Amino acid sequence: MLLSGLLDALRVELLRRIHAGDFSERSLARRAGLSQSHVHNVLKNARPLSPRVADALLVAIRCSVLDLAAAEAPRKPPVSESGGTGSYRGRTASE
Repeated sequence: MLLSGLLDALRVELLRRIHAGDFSERSLARRAGLSQSHVHNVLKNARPLSPRVADALLVAIRCSVLDLAAAEAPRKPPVSESGGTGSYRGRTASE
């Protein structure tokens, strides 16, 4: 996953928690030490999500980058360039 994917995953997680009623934009902003308008603009994708702001938001919701990456992990095995699933078949050097 690329950094842009993690930032998008953070934005999605924040919106999910706000819609679930875990907190409001205002209380999230307060916890993160940001203005409510800044948080609103980040959530609406009207303002870029900088690493500094992302860190503040992650701390505010007690979430880590690893949590986001795990939530966004691919559901299917990766496909190799040869079209296989990339699984190891246990070949030896003599094969």
